[in-house]
Amino acid sequence: MITLLYHNGLNTQWVNTIIGYAIDAVPLVALFGVIIALFTLREMQRQRQKAYEPQLFLSNLTVWMQKNENGTPFILKSDWKRQNGLNSLPFFNLEMHNIGLGAANTIAIIWQYDRKGFIEKFKTLASKTKLLKVKDDGYFEYLFKEESDSGYGFSIETTEDSKEELSFLTSDQTSSIRMPQALYNYLTFIPYLELVKQNLPRRIDMTKEICVIKFVYYDIGGKRHRQKIRMYIELYAYSKEFPENNYALASISFKK
Repeated sequence: MITLLYHNGLNTQWVNTIIGYAIDAVPLVALFGVIIALFTLREMQRQRQKAYEPQLFLSNLTVWMQKNENGTPFILKSDWKRQNGLNSLPFFNLEMHNIGLGAANTIAIIWQYDRKGFIEKFKTLASKTKLLKVKDDGYFEYLFKEESDSGYGFSIETTEDSKEELSFLTSDQTSSIRMPQALYNYLTFIPYLELVKQNLPRRIDMTKEICVIKFVYYDIGGKRHRQKIRMYIELYAYSKEFPENNYALASISFKK
């Protein structure tokens, strides 16, 4: 019928060819339309998911190390000002932020560090400095005076003991998480013991990836998320103390 409409004495071959191609192309055009629609829907779905997806973040910071009144180098602080060593507790908190658009629920915070390596480092420094007594596995005593009978006891706990949980963290909310005692003790004692081992040089430097922090949590839709953040320190310890009994300072940074 289409051929007859265009016949009328004209050469209709090229017209029929074009029409034939057009008819054949109709399914392809429809297919492309479906594909474009699917991509559009997928992008809309992705944007909806992003609208309630959490994202956890740890702030970089500078810390100072201080000795207490009996010379024990165990105080870690975010303010350079002197603390009363007798009232100081061996704890330090980090600030965790949810910079995502949705809430994070049932948050597990898992610290991974080389406990065996930490213990071996302390054992080596114990033999070199005579300022540490090695107790049971992972337990030490820092002596107030070389080879004395009294001191400050501390331990390097397992990574399982350092696991922490948080119920939820809404968007733009901040919460404090406690640094594991193993890391706290490593950061405070190791620099000073290294100074003593090296016969109190003017300064020692230490740059190290000290641990990995894993976050496992759920968004509002019940989807499970995992994040891995690496913790780095860049530390400077001095044989001559700063004002306020500070003997070292360090930059702590977090990277993916």
